[in-house]
Amino acid sequence: MKYVNISIGTMDSFLMNEAVKIIQSQGFELDYHNYDNADLDEDPLFLADAVKVISEADFITIKVHGDTSYCKKFDKIKNAIETHNICTHLSCTDACVTDAFRYMFTGSDDDYNLIMAYSVFGGNDNFTSLIKWGLKRFDGLDLEIPEPAHPITEGVYYPGSNDHDMRKYIDSLDTTKPNIGIFLYQKQWVTGNLESIDGLIRAVEELGGNPVALFFNTFEEKIDGSKGIKRILKEDMTRDGKPVLDAIIETMSFSQTLVATPGVGDQICDDNFFLDYGVPVIQTMTMVSDEATWRERLEGLSPAEIAYDVVHPEFDGQIISVPCASNEYKEGGIRYYHSIKDRALRIADMAIMWGRLRHIENKDRKVAILLYQYPPKNADAGGAAGLDTFASVVNILNRMRTDGYDVGDHIPETPKELVDILLSGLTNDTEWISDDEVRKRAEDTIPPEQYDVWYKQLSEKVRIRIEQDWGKPPGDFYTVGKDIIATGTIFGNIIVGFQPDRGRDIQANYHDPNCVHPHQYYAYYKWLREDFGANAVIHVGTHGTLEWLPGKSVALSGDCCPDYILTSLPDIYPYVIGNPGEGIQAKRRAAAVIIDHMIPAMTRAGGYDEILELEGAVQNYMNSYAQGQDQNCLLILSKLREILTRMDMFGDLKLSPDCSDEELTGKIDDLYDYVVDIKENLIKDGLHILGEIPSGKRLEEDVYSLVRMANGDIPSMRESIAKSMGYDILDLQNNSSQRDDASGKLKGQVLEDVETCMESMISAMAESGFEEEQCLKLIEGYESSEDLRKTISFVCSELYPNLMHMDNEIDSVMKGLQGEFIEPGPSGCPTRGRAQILPTGRNFYSIDPDAVPWHSSWEIGKKMADQMLERFVDEHGSYPKNIGIVMWATDTMKTGGDDTAYVLWLMGIRPVWTGYAGRVKDLEVIPVSELGRPRIDVTLRISGLFRDTFPNLVRMIDRAVHMVADLDESEDENYILANLRRDIVLSIEEGMPEDQAREDAMIRIFGDAPGSYGSGTNILVRTSDWKDQSEIGKIYRDYGEYAYGIGRSGERKPDAFRHKLMNMDVTVKNSVSREYDMFDNDDVYTDLGGFNAAVKSVRGEMPMSIIGFSADTSNIKTKTIDEEGRYIFRSKINNPKWVEGLKPHGFKGAQEISKMTEYVFGWDATSDIIEGWEYKSIADNFLFNEDNAEWFRDANPYAMYEVTSRLLEAIYREMWDADEETEQKLKDLFEELEGDIEGLNDR
Repeated sequence: MKYVNISIGTMDSFLMNEAVKIIQSQGFELDYHNYDNADLDEDPLFLADAVKVISEADFITIKVHGDTSYCKKFDKIKNAIETHNICTHLSCTDACVTDAFRYMFTGSDDDYNLIMAYSVFGGNDNFTSLIKWGLKRFDGLDLEIPEPAHPITEGVYYPGSNDHDMRKYIDSLDTTKPNIGIFLYQKQWVTGNLESIDGLIRAVEELGGNPVALFFNTFEEKIDGSKGIKRILKEDMTRDGKPVLDAIIETMSFSQTLVATPGVGDQICDDNFFLDYGVPVIQTMTMVSDEATWRERLEGLSPAEIAYDVVHPEFDGQIISVPCASNEYKEGGIRYYHSIKDRALRIADMAIMWGRLRHIENKDRKVAILLYQYPPKNADAGGAAGLDTFASVVNILNRMRTDGYDVGDHIPETPKELVDILLSGLTNDTEWISDDEVRKRAEDTIPPEQYDVWYKQLSEKVRIRIEQDWGKPPGDFYTVGKDIIATGTIFGNIIVGFQPDRGRDIQANYHDPNCVHPHQYYAYYKWLREDFGANAVIHVGTHGTLEWLPGKSVALSGDCCPDYILTSLPDIYPYVIGNPGEGIQAKRRAAAVIIDHMIPAMTRAGGYDEILELEGAVQNYMNSYAQGQDQNCLLILSKLREILTRMDMFGDLKLSPDCSDEELTGKIDDLYDYVVDIKENLIKDGLHILGEIPSGKRLEEDVYSLVRMANGDIPSMRESIAKSMGYDILDLQNNSSQRDDASGKLKGQVLEDVETCMESMISAMAESGFEEEQCLKLIEGYESSEDLRKTISFVCSELYPNLMHMDNEIDSVMKGLQGEFIEPGPSGCPTRGRAQILPTGRNFYSIDPDAVPWHSSWEIGKKMADQMLERFVDEHGSYPKNIGIVMWATDTMKTGGDDTAYVLWLMGIRPVWTGYAGRVKDLEVIPVSELGRPRIDVTLRISGLFRDTFPNLVRMIDRAVHMVADLDESEDENYILANLRRDIVLSIEEGMPEDQAREDAMIRIFGDAPGSYGSGTNILVRTSDWKDQSEIGKIYRDYGEYAYGIGRSGERKPDAFRHKLMNMDVTVKNSVSREYDMFDNDDVYTDLGGFNAAVKSVRGEMPMSIIGFSADTSNIKTKTIDEEGRYIFRSKINNPKWVEGLKPHGFKGAQEISKMTEYVFGWDATSDIIEGWEYKSIADNFLFNEDNAEWFRDANPYAMYEVTSRLLEAIYREMWDADEETEQKLKDLFEELEGDIEGLNDR
């Protein structure tokens, strides 16, 4: 008999192998083959061989987890089975799927049920009986077929014990120790493949816990009477209404809440029994690879394993840990799960640390609260995206005091007091103080003999690496004499301090992407746990450096920096909900429990002094022109010239200041459209404060920004109001300079009326307390009000209550400290039509990587790509031959793959989706005739995070490149083919062997060095340590010349990268929302700006550089980076709303201005796009405006000093041709501030 056994979604087809060996040892002839879907999906040649074997099989069994869509190539398997009418038995965790494939089994119902029983009960006895049934049926052997053996379905496991009674075991435990559950599949227990479980049991016991290893089937099953995990937790692991277990180590793959609820087709199940049970769940993984392979590779896990063992468990709210076991082979070729001892100890330590939190009284619990100071300057103390960290820490300390924590005799009552306390102590900025003062201010010092003990706990490999970068311990970084310093301020049992300095701003480390941390970084975290005695750490805000240190991408080893530094401390991490990618990094590399927090309030930019003056003048001109008032038009035109000159706005219109009247009047419509667009922008109104419920104006802004767009099937409030007034919102937005026939107004004025109506309606709703019945009365008399009714009901019944639950953010931090389970929740951009991801305060998760790109993302990506091409053709008269695009994991998680769709569409490749769950199962070529243009060559610069989280997309895109390169098309139709041939010739001319030249010419995906992160650009800009732009381009090339794709895992390919840059026409970095703009963080200029500098460094000229905007997915726009920069200055930086929103945040608000200035400078340094008026705007608005300057200086003189210094640097580098008066004022202010800071550091 030729027998094939296939596993889909479980990677455990090998469980049948031992039964096969038994059958073969008994003398039976059996041609056996087993396959896992991950292998079938990965290798087309392997798949082809498998399909051939399947086509010739007598009997096939298929075990499916969830759905057949987990196997992308299932259609090919199914087709082979149906074509050859092969008897196939498919069993699935979802009965609906099982029933759907009943027709494949050609035997009787009795035989079908018998095979089902063998499969469900499992174990070698049943598997051998199953095979014997096949031998009897297909080989005609006269065999007695045993009845199915019925092993117990659930119980407790302990090595050497045959007693599996759960209650009896619980009663025997030492009540002084934490009970640590270890969950395993019943099938694993039945087959006796238990070394990995034994390893975890030994580790828990060694570290002082009670191991409670439970085997079971995840869901209730009528055939074998399985209780399922929900009932076991409720009935057997609960006493007196309280959980018996203090923490759970979960060895089972996938989302258990979905597996436990068959038939639920959603990504997430509403019935999360882990949440109901309430204890932390630590997810470990049993790797498909052997231990030696895992230790060697930096990827950690395969793409399939990332999905099964990381992404899906995150949906449940698991804490992602490290592998407990590898797959090895015994004699005779039998696979088994081999325990990895040091990893088992790490997992057990984590579980016990979390479990013990449940037994420590609040008054005794010790907590480290860490802020960031990166780079290590006082101006940057407490940095975090969108969060007022100091106000947030004050809120946490106050809540701790209320909850009975020992916070000492006094805690700071205001953010300013906390800032003063921390900065008068020791921070990471020691530039201004002496060694004696450092020792005096240090909270503690770590003597060499103590550090030596900790240092020797590291492997020799790690010690060598640290010493290569930082010298023998203790080094000279944050040391006094031979002592290492520990920073922070202690309030009773709480220490508030700064995460140690990563050390990347040291010149010797600039060009080494794999540079590890200094000695002090490791020593400080060890001090927190061992000397201070911290039970947990809170990392405040987005984001720190720990999770970005070198090491594996996931499934860390003991030699990975984050693993040995954090040393199992429970990591509670408040993180902005709009940045899932980087938050996921903390979850997967630092075992963090995310507590997501709200984005800052977003407000419509609206008009302000000069914008309103300009708008009025333009409207007057347009009205006068419409009425034929020629003389009046000339007078207004003169006024317009004066305003545009004062605002330095001619460049925005692509006009010269001395343009003719005809040229200026030809731009009037464009000017009005521009002004309307500026007013329509969403900008931040201040910062978020953890746990603070919005009220008053901020509450109304939140509601406005969250219902401005449609939210799924909830209509846009703005669009609904326009519709009720008889208008189409897109027509008003995109044709604002046209006149409305009905009212005689400009459509931009009608749009303003719509906005005013919406703001008034929200204000009225707020006044009524968002009481639904009262709010619905507001739209009585509106025409076409059904959409408005739906939106108002959504606001009142869902959105407003969710906003009122923002105090969950602090509640969840406190729950985490008490060792409670934190509810999982989705993440993304709430203002991008995803208001339903609220409330905040949850442990956010990402998306299914196999579903990228989503169907909706495909359409958005295509549209953005088409807009880019149209823009290039308009300006250059031809299509671009080579596009460079920056690809981020965070954006992919927010959008579902807009950028992936963008790339595939440019190349002329489309995804093929499965019907169920929308997973991408294949790619297909789009004919050139359908494209209507050539295939565009695309080079990707992926982030390290994209490499780690979406290895499947890296391979998908690389496969698409090969598909296009293999097409029989002309070079005029296929630019990839044309560039491939050119690069081969160029490489051969440079002395490369032809085979190597051909292989390297195929590379299209470049990224960070394996195990490292970042493009290096920001290091040079931040430290001002660069002579000219070519140096910035060089570091970008050095950091990004590592090739990825099928068969490539980060090999250094400098020539291949250089060749792509030499012919790059366009660079692209798309933007997914207005929650972050190009001046909000350094990532955009670092990656896209650095890309531009790299292109120029080898090509000699800048490429066209584009940003596509999909913040409003119904109204996508594309701009060049200089256009976007001017737009942000006009709508935000020069807008008094922005600075007024920052002022209540004091030190942290002022810091935002300092960082903005740095990022503006970074864009100019990399891409030459900042004009003199933009620099002058910063000086005039924040340094020379009397009211703003007084606030700035009082709130954060360090930040004001950094702004002044950066503007002077722009002058000295001749990036800004400032007038003499401005330059002198900046010099005088610099000297004053320098004196102020010296005085502050002497206090």
